[in-house]
This record gives sequence, structure tokens and C-alpha cells, in this order.
Amino acid sequence: MPLADIIAAAVEKSAKVGLSPATVNRNLGFIAQIVKHANAEGLPTRGIIEIDLPPGTSLGLM
Repeated sequence: MPLADIIAAAVEKSAKVGLSPATVNRNLGFIAQIVKHANAEGLPTRGIIEIDLPPGTSLGLM
């Protein structure tokens, strides 16, 4: 199948492809855990990274 046909078929389908909001939020939660742990251990970060979560939100930190 020629490349032009493959591209044309992909354009016709035009399906949404990406990460679900749940996946993005979960990954951001993991990043927040890493940053908070690094700050607790006194490891320097580039600039200030503050993580503010709504009340009652837990990231499952130790």
C-alpha cells in the first residue's frame, strides 16, 4: 500500500488519539510524589515547585 493511501485512510478515520484525563492525572500524581519526596529529603530542584492539592486529596505518600 503506497504511503499516500495510508495517509488518506488515516485522515478519513480521524479518530481521536491521546491520553485519557485519568491517565494524565495519575501520572501528575506520581510526579507530585517524587517532587514532594525530593523536597522532604532536602534535594535541590531547579526553581520552586509547589504542589497544592485540593483539601482531602491524597497522593498516597509514605
